[in-house]
Amino acid sequence: MLDVPIETAGKRGHRIAQARRLANAARLNVASAAWQTCSRVRSGLFQGPIAEAEAHRREAAAAFMAIQTRATGELDAAFAGHRDTLAKLDTANALLVGQQQRTQSAQGLFEAGASDHVEVLQTQSELYSVELLRASALIGAQQAWGALEDAMR
Repeated sequence: MLDVPIETAGKRGHRIAQARRLANAARLNVASAAWQTCSRVRSGLFQGPIAEAEAHRREAAAAFMAIQTRATGELDAAFAGHRDTLAKLDTANALLVGQQQRTQSAQGLFEAGASDHVEVLQTQSELYSVELLRASALIGAQQAWGALEDAMR
């Protein structure tokens, strides 16, 4: 007869079956971990260069957007400056036309004997001042045009 302790009597088959189930579960866990590791390694090998290229593409896109934003800002500022100087030039031209008419009128009054020579000289002096103002506005418009050309490059 077998000398089997009383507390293990009849439980041996149950414990062997339980050990086999645990061994099979452990094998499945090891196989699952191996497949996961293989999948991670494979995706790392293929995703590494792709991810790196994607990161380089994002960096290039960000650099391009920064350059484009700066260029757009420079163009907007140059256009605004050019518009402003053209408005100043238009104002100076209108002032010049008005002052030329006043000078001619003063000259006509002087020739008719209705005014003195001092008034003619004063309107001519004002005419020269307006001509200087127009020349300054013209220089400003040309400089603004040059800034606009530079911004377009």
